[in-house]
Amino acid sequence: GMITTNSINLNYRRNKFNLFGDYSMGIDGRRPLFKNYRRVVDQGVVQELNTVSDRHPTRYTHNARIGVDYQVNKKTMVGFLASGYINRYDMHENITTQLYTDSQKDTLILISNKEVNNWQHAKFNLNLQHTIRPGEMLSFDVDYLIYDNDQPFTYENDYYKPADNFLFTENVRTSKKTPIWFWVGKADYTKNINDKTSLEAGVKATFSRFDNDVSVERSQNNGWQTDPLYTSSATLKENITA
Repeated sequence: GMITTNSINLNYRRNKFNLFGDYSMGIDGRRPLFKNYRRVVDQGVVQELNTVSDRHPTRYTHNARIGVDYQVNKKTMVGFLASGYINRYDMHENITTQLYTDSQKDTLILISNKEVNNWQHAKFNLNLQHTIRPGEMLSFDVDYLIYDNDQPFTYENDYYKPADNFLFTENVRTSKKTPIWFWVGKADYTKNINDKTSLEAGVKATFSRFDNDVSVERSQNNGWQTDPLYTSSATLKENITA
């Protein structure tokens, strides 16, 4: 499989402005082949399981960041930063599982899987630093963060018993969607009273929300039926001030 990584970065400074940023990307297409053999003897019956998994995964990663600092005057500095990433995993695999009973072919299972696991993230930051006088400083910081995960998975299982007599097909698909976001804001005040004593005070607030929707569906009667045992939706909200 193919592996490649590339990156670029920039930094530009002029007068009161400082502009900086970077970008990197990578592709990992290594393809593993798994082989597994098990032999179990139970009350004189020999059960053997031979499994071969041919997996074709590819992982794509993108990371980017850009920011700017502006010196308003000798006492005040303002900054903005935006960053984010995409981490996507695509995979399809074919699994052959052969079961033997007392050295005779028993059940053959052919499995075809497809999976996507896609993570995305973005972050925005605004900050301000102001020097009231030497040794006395005021700062403000606000962050907004977003995460999102999307992970669909499909399974197609074909059963044969004995190895050349088709029994049935079992199709299952799962879904997971997880958006997450945060607001974080803070203000800090620092004052040096003398060489040995300083005073610090501040306020901070964090607001967050987390959603997680998971579903499992099975193919029945030429349609998809939701399995309530493995399907759920959860939401978490948390607000913290200090």
